[in-house]
Parts: sequence; structure tokens; C-alpha cells
Amino acid sequence: MPPTDLQLSTFLTTGLAAASVWNIGRETLASHPQPRLYGRADLGVRAVQTQKLKALRDDNPDRHVSIVGWPSYSNGKDLLKIIAQELARSSRLTLLDMPISK
Repeated sequence: MPPTDLQLSTFLTTGLAAASVWNIGRETLASHPQPRLYGRADLGVRAVQTQKLKALRDDNPDRHVSIVGWPSYSNGKDLLKIIAQELARSSRLTLLDMPISK
């Protein structure tokens, strides 16, 4: 589900080695009060576009992408949930055996 500002924060990981992708996760969570990284979901931009959403790269920080174009929460959470479920169905989930923390 997207946050209330309807800008889901993601990162472009195409072409990166697995270790580099995990490093992005660690760096992103470094300022979080209780950082825990349990896994990741890899999702292609085509799946995003199929849901009538857009992936906007802003490189703030490097390789950052916001998924935007979500319907508003005022239209009901049901549609948001359906879109999120479709994205989840299109993704590949990789879980860690042991969560990464500080």
C-alpha cells in the first residue's frame, strides 16, 4: 500500500548485484530508529505501468524512484488494496534467513 502522500518510495536495482541491492536497503533504513530488513520485493516497471501507475526516478538519493498515480484514499481503500495486490502478485519476493539490523 502506498503511504498517505501516494508516493511509494522504491529504488531502481536493474543491473545491480544482489549485494548492492541489499546495501541500498541497509543504507535506506540506517536513519530509522529500529532498522530491520526482512526481505525485498523485485518488481518490473511494466507491472507498475499495467496498473496505470508511473515510476518517476528522481535520484534523491541515488537510484530513487517514486511510484505515483495511485487513486486517492478518499475513493476508498479497496481499489488501493487491489492495485497493491496485483503489484505483489507481479513481484518476486526474496526473504532473508536472518533480518539485517544495526
